[in-house]
Amino acid sequence: MPTEFANLITGFFDKFGSLLLLGAVMIGLILLTVIPQRKQQKKINDMLDSLKPGDYVRTVGGFFGTIDSVNGDVIILKAGPEKKRIAISRRAVSVVGNSNVENTMSDM
Repeated sequence: MPTEFANLITGFFDKFGSLLLLGAVMIGLILLTVIPQRKQQKKINDMLDSLKPGDYVRTVGGFFGTIDSVNGDVIILKAGPEKKRIAISRRAVSVVGNSNVENTMSDM
């Protein structure tokens, strides 16, 4: 009886073993790419949600300035030596102060 069971298992893996291995490798690759991407996106969303007046930011377009006010998705930025006010989207903020999180807007 045990040899019949062993032969049955061996036959199953002879037919479907490479397919199971390929499926396991594909699932592993998907997990290795999706999980870090979700963690990075969560950091970016937390950074963007914590924006407040007075934060020094850099936009994806290269503007540096201080946030004057936040109203929903619109941020008023004071920039330049004359402190001109610029309206930008919240998603356009790339870096806040000395934060180690950077928004590259690659998901847009």
